[in-house]
Amino acid sequence: MADGIFSVANRNGPKIKSCILQAIGDDALILKDQGYSVETVEENGLKLTLVLRPPPTGFTKEEREMGYMTEDEILLIDPFYPLKDDTLAAYNPESGTYLGTAKVLDVNSLGGDDTIFTLDVPFDGLWPGTEWNSTIVYNLNASNEGWEVTGTTVYSARRWGLLTMSPSGIVTHNNFIGNAENAVMIINSGINFGDSAGFLSTGLIIANNTFSDNLRDMRNVEGDTTAVIASAIYGLKPPKSGNVPKGKLVPWKGYRNIQIYHNTITQETGNFPSVLLRNVDGGIFAGNFIRKNNSSPGISIYDAQSITVNYNVFTNGCITIDTNSTTNVFLNGNILPSYCN
Repeated sequence: MADGIFSVANRNGPKIKSCILQAIGDDALILKDQGYSVETVEENGLKLTLVLRPPPTGFTKEEREMGYMTEDEILLIDPFYPLKDDTLAAYNPESGTYLGTAKVLDVNSLGGDDTIFTLDVPFDGLWPGTEWNSTIVYNLNASNEGWEVTGTTVYSARRWGLLTMSPSGIVTHNNFIGNAENAVMIINSGINFGDSAGFLSTGLIIANNTFSDNLRDMRNVEGDTTAVIASAIYGLKPPKSGNVPKGKLVPWKGYRNIQIYHNTITQETGNFPSVLLRNVDGGIFAGNFIRKNNSSPGISIYDAQSITVNYNVFTNGCITIDTNSTTNVFLNGNILPSYCN
């Protein structure tokens, strides 16, 4: 098994244009970040020593090596490691709490793996250490910013068509056909954070694409992120003795400016939403055409706010909004089946 195009923590995102990715052995397109643990804290949090975050205990040797780089390997790749003037962001996975950002004012290498980063402000709520629930620090300047996928066909990948954990992407004029799982998955890391592989998507545009009969693997039709296009932010819950911690959905509305418009989504199989938006603060879903073969939602919205849903055509499926977790959803001009309230 192998992924198609896999971009990890580059300072400039890849431009993937006019490609055909067919029958990929795993995920077709992947864009990831890289997380760090805080080894030491000095001067009231203004100086940190960062180390590559290890996977949680409980993984086998093979699981720890798959998709994971050693500290020696990471230091050989300059774009990964934070540099002066980079912006760092911090996240506590157990509480699902965002700790904000800080700018790197100075980088002082002490030799070997020891490098001290001087910040302009400390992170409030920082939890140093390398345990499963310790703070994860991400370098926002090494997150594939500005990536694009245009004019490309992704056909029959073994898992996701496009998995993104990176910001500021553009997905336009593509075809996603018959992929086993989500055509587009927007997520902040693997659900057990074994690879600390990403943070947040902001400024993401998904427009003028065709999605045809994705999510073919019917074993996963009842998952928390089961949809042709889905977004979610995960945290971690305490592991049972000797086990790997499990992922949990958190309420933080961390995704900003998510735009999904003028797409055609057709789905002949599976009883699940066409689009599932979680954890979004500021998004637009407009001018899309959705054709389904059942009455499961055309779009479902959870843990979100300030979402505009305008001028979409739903041949089947309604607009469902979790009013306990979601506020300020604006609906206008949508064409819906007669059975939708």
